[in-house]
Amino acid sequence: MRLLFINSGLKGIPEGYTRSIMDVLNNWPSLEVMEVWPQELTINTIKSYYPDLIMAFHGNLTPLDIIQYAHTRGILTFIWIVEDPYELDVHTSEWLHSYDYVFTTEIEALAYYNSHNVFYLPWGTNTEIYHPCSVPLKYRSDLCFVGMGFKNRAEILNAIAEEIKGLDVKLIGNWEKWGAELKPCLQDYVLPVHSRAEEVARFYAGARINLNIHRDPVDDINVNTPGIGAESLNNRTFDIAAAGGFQIVDDKRKELNKFYCPGKEIVVFRDPHDLANKIKYYLRDNTIRKEITANAFFKTVNYHTFKNRITRMFNIIKRGYDL
Repeated sequence: MRLLFINSGLKGIPEGYTRSIMDVLNNWPSLEVMEVWPQELTINTIKSYYPDLIMAFHGNLTPLDIIQYAHTRGILTFIWIVEDPYELDVHTSEWLHSYDYVFTTEIEALAYYNSHNVFYLPWGTNTEIYHPCSVPLKYRSDLCFVGMGFKNRAEILNAIAEEIKGLDVKLIGNWEKWGAELKPCLQDYVLPVHSRAEEVARFYAGARINLNIHRDPVDDINVNTPGIGAESLNNRTFDIAAAGGFQIVDDKRKELNKFYCPGKEIVVFRDPHDLANKIKYYLRDNTIRKEITANAFFKTVNYHTFKNRITRMFNIIKRGYDL
């Protein structure tokens, strides 16, 4: 059986997601896979390869007319949307119904789409990239944050700036691009964005505490006119756990409790004051920190990998195919 995989068409960090999916697909029994960039996808690609299945990832750059053409040829098409609810305006009715199956990482998007062909499929992780390892000193820290410098994240970091003075802190991300302003005392902690997932994994593994702050779903840089909230976990939650990293995550996503047990597999903070107190507490208590890290690692590698997710995807779309 032939599957044509259309990647996001984006370079940098998204290429790590592509690699993770391709690792699973290339090892799937009886499946022949060809990857294509959406910018290079043509009707001739469909005619020459003539796949049984087409899978698009992200999909904003994938030409709809070619997906629609494939549908007329009897090719089953499906897409995994990973930027809901931040890009909801892009996902029009025509866009959604051009595919036989649509999977989204955001559970709140299901009610908005209100379509029988849309399913919830959360993020997963790639344990070939994210796994425990011993790292050189340059990757180690007391407190590490990796992510884009959105305003809500800067507000939390600014609020705890005085509390984390004297710690070895690494803030890896682009803060100017998104209009966020860090206090001057935090500027020395900022490191450039790392587009290679392997580098990010080393920072997760080397941190005593990883800070995970989810993105604001309705800030002014999104294309989310309906103002749909976000309740699902970001990919960072699973990546940190798989890398053997301890994390403290905000309590803004209701889905968290369905994936990890707070206090046993992950630590949750309510507000900056609570966060500052928990940073101090868990830096002092190595034993409990290592115990929580081990529990999260076990849960993640067994239940929250890209292989787990794609297996579920194939089970949903299976309609007489030997997948």
